[in-house]
Amino acid sequence: MKFSENKLGMKVRLKSLNIFILLCLLAFPKALTGQEMMNENECYGILENDTLIIGNSIIKRVYLWNAGDIISLKIEDLKNKTEFYLDGQEPDFHLPGTELSGKKPEVKNEWIAQSKTTNAHLEFSIITHYSDLSLKRIFSIYPESPAIQCELYLMGKYDGIQASEIKKKRFESAYIERIAPFGQHWKLKSITFFDETDNNNNLIIEEESLVFSRQIKLKANLIFARNLINDIGFFILKEGPSYPAQINYPGFDFLASATPNHFLNILLAGPGFDNKDIVPDKWIKIYGFASGISRGDWESFSKDLRIYQKNIRNRINSRDEMIMMNTWGDRGQDSIISEAFILKELKAASKLGITHFQIDDGWQTGRTKNSAFSGGSLENIWQKGNYWEPDKEKFPDGLEKIVTKAWELEIQLGLWFNPSADSSYKNWQRDANVILSLYLEYDIRYFKIDGLIIPDKLAETNFRAFLEEIIKGSDGNIVINLDVTGVAPRPGYHYFNEYGNIFLENRYTDWGNYYPHWTLRNLWMLSSYIPPENIQIEFLNKWRNSDMYLDDDPLAPNNIPFNYQFATTMAAQPLAWFEGSNLPEEAFDISSMIKAYKVHMAEFHKGIILPIGDEPSGLGWTGFQSISENEGYFLIYREFNDNTAKFIKIQASPGSKISLQAIAGQANDFETFCNENSEVCFSLAEKWNFAFYKYTIQE
Repeated sequence: MKFSENKLGMKVRLKSLNIFILLCLLAFPKALTGQEMMNENECYGILENDTLIIGNSIIKRVYLWNAGDIISLKIEDLKNKTEFYLDGQEPDFHLPGTELSGKKPEVKNEWIAQSKTTNAHLEFSIITHYSDLSLKRIFSIYPESPAIQCELYLMGKYDGIQASEIKKKRFESAYIERIAPFGQHWKLKSITFFDETDNNNNLIIEEESLVFSRQIKLKANLIFARNLINDIGFFILKEGPSYPAQINYPGFDFLASATPNHFLNILLAGPGFDNKDIVPDKWIKIYGFASGISRGDWESFSKDLRIYQKNIRNRINSRDEMIMMNTWGDRGQDSIISEAFILKELKAASKLGITHFQIDDGWQTGRTKNSAFSGGSLENIWQKGNYWEPDKEKFPDGLEKIVTKAWELEIQLGLWFNPSADSSYKNWQRDANVILSLYLEYDIRYFKIDGLIIPDKLAETNFRAFLEEIIKGSDGNIVINLDVTGVAPRPGYHYFNEYGNIFLENRYTDWGNYYPHWTLRNLWMLSSYIPPENIQIEFLNKWRNSDMYLDDDPLAPNNIPFNYQFATTMAAQPLAWFEGSNLPEEAFDISSMIKAYKVHMAEFHKGIILPIGDEPSGLGWTGFQSISENEGYFLIYREFNDNTAKFIKIQASPGSKISLQAIAGQANDFETFCNENSEVCFSLAEKWNFAFYKYTIQE
């Protein structure tokens, strides 16, 4: 792990001065820049006597040290000058059957410098020793973040949780985080996420609950608690897969109850391992979390959550911004792939304004189970030695001509790849070597990782090793498009986020299951809780398969302008899910619009993008707002309805003056004021139209 600071400047006070001096001597003595020094001094971990304090300029969390088995005492919201006291009765982590061993806990403070994939932050780690088991907690504290992340690792021997017992519901619940604030009148909002998008078209369930004395169980990756009396709140994000894909899932993620002495008790359950997963000579990562503070309203909660999430991966515009075309969306599958076809596709992509082109399944010699031809398989890949070599019949000269043409057209090239799942990804190193060899030989940097099956901790550990090797071997230059479409257990929306973006869904006009408003709805709903700029969202060739839709269906793709369909993807990373050479000539009319979008897309995605307007239904007014200080962007859609204007609530104070500059769509420059409900009136003269604005606000 690289670091670039002198720890003599850190706000660290340990019980033992000798330990502190030792940590300082181990630091790599490189001078800090002014910005690094400011950020380093802002984040802190302080252990003094029996009190541990970790935080930054926004959040401070105080613990009872308790011999390293820490117990939360208080959380402070320094920005809003509020705080809440916790009951301080039980440790924040619990596995049934464990007791402290008496061995002295270990503490480490380390400033992690910014890298190509990591934002600068402080890591405060604690190793706590139980009888036969050790727990390592790494708290990551990012400057100006309202949440603190905690990664958890286990090493040793443990026999207290068995999958068979969980299935029978005969076990004492384990938990990995506990927050128990004082107060009677707390309201919870739990958010449940669904991937497996080949089968699911409703990806979010939101539920509000009032907590009673009887314990309630919630299936949710994310929970927000707000106090109805004093306008304070907190959230806990479980950084693991969606519940159907979690390892050794106990049937719930959160336990919530109100105690007789007027405390709310929230436990985060389901650590995601089985006894056999824990070994005596290696740290095994289990599910982690991020806990943060927010004001007691839903809008502030979404913004504060997003501020934290934007820290997880260091986004670099030249690497992470993309308008990608993929060969699979027109269902030609591997039957169409050849050197001549790809060269033709690259020309069409360039004409359209595409920045990245990805060859899906079919570039390789091996034939998969998704092949248009019979006899394909994804099993025992490494018993077929040339499986991942470019197909010599399709590409006689390898990929050299393809790569050369892509670079001539200023298009980045990408490939599809399916790691070998045999024996829980035991061949992860060989898989990583394939990708790195393609990177080194052809400078291919974008890989769609598909076909994942993560049923157990060994598979998860090996798959993570595969990704880490790729990132390390490419110095952070490779971007992973992580597919969440399949029915097998996969990482989902809140796990493995540090490696690239999410390939969200397969939709096809061939089966009539693509509607632009359905795709927009999925993006719109996810965007309250997931950065939309981290998701690839598709638009299709609307001229194909019109016979698969009802003749009088006004919401069918062939009845909706092509530029509008592209606009539905702009808050995300647009994915042209079609064969470009199969488009009619009129489709290329959107190239000027794409050109205008490309000028602003990085700045648009840099802001906090949240949904505004109605939930997309095909019949309303909807959109997104990108928020950056007192400026940002509006992306407004008029669906199929008769209203030429609509008041839409935005994130701005009543009475604010707003100046809007038209960028694309049916937009004109104008100035206006927010009304008393923080609404602005937007106008669009025609159905199925949109407006993309840059705005400034004067409060």
